[in-house]
Parts: sequence; C-alpha cells; structure tokens
Amino acid sequence: CAMHIVHLSDSGCLPIIAERKRDVNARLTVETCPHYLLFDTDIIEKEHGANDILDTRFKCFPPIRDPKNRRDLWLKGVGTNLIDMLA
Repeated sequence: CAMHIVHLSDSGCLPIIAERKRDVNARLTVETCPHYLLFDTDIIEKEHGANDILDTRFKCFPPIRDPKNRRDLWLKGVGTNLIDMLA
C-alpha cells in the first residue's frame, strides 16, 4: 500500500520518514508547502509585529512553526530528498 504525506510542517517527523524510506518495500512520498519553507514565527513577528502572529493572514493548518523547524525542513527534508514535492 502506498502512502503520501501531505503538508508536512513538523521537521520532528523527518527521522521517522527517513527510517520508512530506507525500507525497500516502503512506497512513501512526502509533500510540504512553500509557506512552511519561507515563513517562521520569528519572521512573522519581526516583519508584522508580535500581535500579527494571530492575524488570519498567517493562520494555516498545520501551523507555521519556529525558525529551527523551518531550517530543518530545508536542510534535512528538501536537502536530502526526504521531501519529494512542494505544493
């Protein structure tokens, strides 16, 4: 059975994904969205003010996370091909 993970926003899941993708029989693909790679809570706060983190322009589910998470999605996810596509 194939599995596709959509809208990955939590870099903490990447070790589990890496383990599953090493399994020869695993048919697993992963997608994330541009806003998880381009925004983080610090960027929103710095550019738009501390109160704007609650602004509806930045609300999404799963939520936008902290800077370390964004970096890890780039480096450990996209950079190692664990994340297969951006949508």
